[in-house]
Amino acid sequence: MYAPLQDLSHKSEEQYAVIERCSPGPYLELFARRRQPGWGVWGNEVTCNVAL
Repeated sequence: MYAPLQDLSHKSEEQYAVIERCSPGPYLELFARRRQPGWGVWGNEVTCNVAL
């Protein structure tokens, strides 16, 4: 996948659309730095919205 470079550890916005087209979900981003609409997130820099 070719996408513009982002900040350190920031995933490209395009990758979310690719994953959503390939998989019906639910979606989870591990080691997240920010929330993504429609995705569960888990990481040190964001309030987790999933139960482990």
